[in-house]
Amino acid sequence: MALGKTAIGAATVLLLASCSTSFKTDYEAGLSTNDTRNWRVETVRVVVPDNLTVSEQNILAPSADIVWRGDLPGDRKYQVKSIIEDAAEEAVLGLSGPKEVGLFINLHRFHALSDRAREKLSVSGVHNIRFSIHAFDLASGKALTSVSEVEASLPAYTGIQAIEAERIGETQKVRISRHIRQVIQSWMGVGPDIRGEFSRLGI
Repeated sequence: MALGKTAIGAATVLLLASCSTSFKTDYEAGLSTNDTRNWRVETVRVVVPDNLTVSEQNILAPSADIVWRGDLPGDRKYQVKSIIEDAAEEAVLGLSGPKEVGLFINLHRFHALSDRAREKLSVSGVHNIRFSIHAFDLASGKALTSVSEVEASLPAYTGIQAIEAERIGETQKVRISRHIRQVIQSWMGVGPDIRGEFSRLGI
């Protein structure tokens, strides 16, 4: 039995060794309060392209654009779309200016952890999320910003840390939703600048 565990551990190390170690929260062309203080966001549109791949494989590192286990089995594209929409709508609640604005978000990647990864990994694992975003004038349809590419990755909880987090309500969904909200607020200049990099084994 000990040999089996050693073999599994060695396989895990070899797998993770081939993964990335540098991740970040960052975006292009961030806005300022001068840009957004007169806005009132009335519409948030999130698109999850049909060509994004989805994996339900319960392996350490599924190869797909979308890996999500934070909801019951179902339409994963719809589930992650709802997470981003809800987070974006919360992000703009404080804007109450006269200009009616829409946000358009195009998802590129939403790679959280498989159940196996959450259980087996320790001090590794990343929620790797990327999307593009821009704002437009609802009345005219005219773009108010350029399209900004956003990286919104954050360290995942695994092993005992994940169990303890779940116990106090810090689920994957809660953490990811909050992070996306904060990233969008940061991009819009209505919240703290949370851009930064971190090193961690993940994909």
